[in-house]
Amino acid sequence: MVEICNLVGGRLVRRLNRFVLEVEVNGRVERAHLRDSGRPTELMKPGNRVLVRPKKRERTSHEVFVIYDAHVPVVVNSSFHSDIVAEILEGECYRIEGKEVKVGSSRIDLLVSRDGAAKLVEVKGCTLVRDGVALFPDAPTERGGEARQGDC
Repeated sequence: MVEICNLVGGRLVRRLNRFVLEVEVNGRVERAHLRDSGRPTELMKPGNRVLVRPKKRERTSHEVFVIYDAHVPVVVNSSFHSDIVAEILEGECYRIEGKEVKVGSSRIDLLVSRDGAAKLVEVKGCTLVRDGVALFPDAPTERGGEARQGDC
């Protein structure tokens, strides 16, 4: 089972840059690393609830895992997405053959197999929530188009 220990609740103070948030945890303002540096603009509201994990102090003292959009928890830590998907696939009798598998000049999140057939799996997370529904893509792209319901 995917388990994240030592998560603590706090509040978002502000986003300093693509990778660093200021969060209030236990009455203190701390710097927290944001692994998913994309455009979760809708989540970056001062006062939003966050779940962070303390880490050895480097440039930041915490790592961000979840930012709440109202009452909806949004996983914003991409390392966690692959672990969740791997656990689901294992429950469906797939075997995880590899993670971060090099294919040409790219890396693919998972290599899985079942019944003698191997498959590559790329995992994407959604950070855009509208009316309690996750939307993908959270940033319009030429390939992805506008955000649509039900694609995530």
